[in-house]
Amino acid sequence: MRFLIGLFIFSFTCLFGSEGAILVEELLFSSSLFGTCHASTITETKEGLIVAYYAGSEEGAHDVSIYLSKQENAGRQWQSPEKVYQDLGAPAWNPVLFTMPSGEVFLFYKAGYDPTRWSGFLMRSHDCGHTWSEPATLPAGILGPIKNKPILLSNGTLLCGSAVQSYLIWGCQVERTQDKGYIA
Repeated sequence: MRFLIGLFIFSFTCLFGSEGAILVEELLFSSSLFGTCHASTITETKEGLIVAYYAGSEEGAHDVSIYLSKQENAGRQWQSPEKVYQDLGAPAWNPVLFTMPSGEVFLFYKAGYDPTRWSGFLMRSHDCGHTWSEPATLPAGILGPIKNKPILLSNGTLLCGSAVQSYLIWGCQVERTQDKGYIA
């Protein structure tokens, strides 16, 4: 099912604990820059927060790309959205940010014509999201986390909640990597 999200102001809400108390509500940008903006994810670095989302003319359009907004140190203001990934032929989907204890930031996302025909990708940042590696395609059948953050186990294994999506049937699965997602 395709959801068309009209022009809107994208807001960020920080929730605390199980009580759901709103601590801070901030606008990432004050005017609509995209026809649609969806699937936001957030992570914390030593320099501040990073939010990623996919945005473009409409969900599923070829111009839908992955964007980041970073929080500046002074004044806690959000920087303008920055495009970090665009496939020239297919839309991008469902970014997931995750910061490792080492400070390395992972950006998982999908690209493809629809969820039954997408591939998983991973980009890395070693400088709090200022620069990113080239996208690495995940192995066939591995999509990485579909929408929720992975879980890092004490032995270094990263567990990713994922999904298998086909024409008629969708299912869930857990993917794991013991080498921080490096592909041989």
